[in-house]
Amino acid sequence: MNALEKIGAAEDKVAGLQDALTAVEGVLDTTEQIVVEGQKAGRCFRRLFKVLVLISIVAIVVMVVKKVMAGRSSEEDVVAVEAVVEEAAVEEAILEEAVLEKAEDVADDS
Repeated sequence: MNALEKIGAAEDKVAGLQDALTAVEGVLDTTEQIVVEGQKAGRCFRRLFKVLVLISIVAIVVMVVKKVMAGRSSEEDVVAVEAVVEEAAVEEAILEEAVLEKAEDVADDS
């Protein structure tokens, strides 16, 4: 094999290697894009998780506040009802007294 044939064979091998390197470069570019997108997705999932945790905490706080307010509200309602009942009892006693006095006055007039 003379030198020209060796040079031609070497050029063919170099061309084949360049084609293989081009294919590897394309695969590496694709892999890099996948990694970058994966990192972005990971950040998005972490942010989403943090937001969901924050929403859960807010929901729990709201539920606790509602229960506390409902407990206070029902206590206030009980106190208000007791006050109304006492007031009604006082008014009833006053009315009974007035009716008895009126009945006594009518009886005395007769």
